[in-house]
Amino acid sequence: MKLLFKIACCLCVGFYLITACNDDNELAVSGFSLGTKEITLGATGGAETVRVASATQWTAKADQPWVKVIPANGVGEIDCEIVVDTTLTNELRNAVVTFIPENQGRQDLLVHQTGYGKVIGLNEPTQEIANMGKYGERFFDLSVTTNVAFKVLIPEEAQEWISLDEEPSLSFDKGARPQTTKLRFNWKMNTTPQERIAAIEFLPLNEDDVLEDEAVLTVTQQAAPEIEDNRAGDSLAMVIIKEKLQSMISWDMNEKIDFWNGVTLWEKTDEGVQPEWVGRVRGLDIRLFNTKESLPDELGKLTYLETLVLYGNSNRHLLPETLYMGTALANLEHLKHLTISSYGITTIDPSTELTKPKETLESLNLRGNNFTSLPYAISSYNFPKLTSLNLGGMRRYDTRKDLRDDVWQTSWGMRIDASSLTSLFRWDALKHLSLSYGYIYGELPEMKGWSARYYTAEQIAANDTLNSASPENKQRLMTEIPCVLPNLESLNLNLNFLTGKLPDWLLYHPRLTLFDPYTLVFTQENGYDRQGQVPGFTNEPDDLDYYYEFYPAAKPQITE
Repeated sequence: MKLLFKIACCLCVGFYLITACNDDNELAVSGFSLGTKEITLGATGGAETVRVASATQWTAKADQPWVKVIPANGVGEIDCEIVVDTTLTNELRNAVVTFIPENQGRQDLLVHQTGYGKVIGLNEPTQEIANMGKYGERFFDLSVTTNVAFKVLIPEEAQEWISLDEEPSLSFDKGARPQTTKLRFNWKMNTTPQERIAAIEFLPLNEDDVLEDEAVLTVTQQAAPEIEDNRAGDSLAMVIIKEKLQSMISWDMNEKIDFWNGVTLWEKTDEGVQPEWVGRVRGLDIRLFNTKESLPDELGKLTYLETLVLYGNSNRHLLPETLYMGTALANLEHLKHLTISSYGITTIDPSTELTKPKETLESLNLRGNNFTSLPYAISSYNFPKLTSLNLGGMRRYDTRKDLRDDVWQTSWGMRIDASSLTSLFRWDALKHLSLSYGYIYGELPEMKGWSARYYTAEQIAANDTLNSASPENKQRLMTEIPCVLPNLESLNLNLNFLTGKLPDWLLYHPRLTLFDPYTLVFTQENGYDRQGQVPGFTNEPDDLDYYYEFYPAAKPQITE
């Protein structure tokens, strides 16, 4: 009995305590209240906590779909989450969340969300770049976060060394919500000993758009090593040239440049040498390299360079349609012998690229480049001292044997009508001319007509071969057989697509036998010219008996 009595007492006390607690809660939560009546969130949205206290059951609803209330009903004291979506506009937007408690008046919570500001944000507003780098690696990427269409403004003075790979293209399908795009900037090597700085502006296309902050990209390019006009400067220049060309040539940097492969220096015993030339670079020969660019500017630092050979670019067939020589050689006033062979250049402008060398050059070898037409700037007028010219091998692709296509692809090589060779054939000072292995088609010009020139009595008397002709043949030389390239010692016209007759000026040239004509002149390509004819000359002589009969002195003498 006592045990049952104790249990009954405990139950009564517990019931009393519970009842007391409920009375306290009801006293604490009376009516309905909100912790705040107004909240503001940013453009990216998010959640805001609001304290709700109600003595009765309540529900809540928002008047805009971009606002949610979690939970949307309850009783007592509860923390509600007001969740706001990301906006898509630049404007302020508003919503109302209405709380409806049972048997009480409803209350409103005002929700405000600011719009996106107009921004152009750069992930790295400062960029530092090297003064030189490998081809294909001279660029940097920039991430731009923006919600406005924009343009990139590169200062005029910086446009020669930095450029935008592609104009920005954005589709704002997400409204004013910022999106990120990537831009690529290409840069050129700095060959000057001064640092270069460019402040590149990013501006809205719509002038009425006002950015929250200005967007400026500052690009700083390192200065190039200073190349002094001395022997040490020559050494530094050649090292940079080698690196830019990605040449396979091997130089031991611990050795004097006197022992570098392909390098010759001026010596005291050289004819015409000046004291300041001694020990400086006289000749540079670099073969087998890999570049897609114009000649390195550092070549222009080799002040006393007389002979330059650049031969064998592995990228020749893959180069762009236009590749200039560049102005690296423009001021080399001592340059006499220039070979730029199998490099891939497509044109030449002596007035800007060889400003001073064109007055001093004696030999010019451009064999195996990607010219698509005869460079008319190469003339006796532009090169008054030139005696040796090589324009052969102008085939980008070696397998082309048929010129009958209606549409000629200029990327195949230099295709010219033989009739356009007239200006070259009037270059009297030339001693060596090579036009072999090209796409020259048609008939060789006869060089007759109103502008024809014939041998003079003085020329005939001064040349043993000409002077051995009979009086009748001498008369023909002065009236019928044109005097063309009178000083020529070698002529290469082989492996082209020439047809028709061999002209008299060639058949009776006083040095024809020196030309090795059956190998280097008469032999043409095995294929078809533009008219579908098989290349070759219709009057090719079986032998040179006619020639020896005309010029008895040219006939080889049999000796025991």
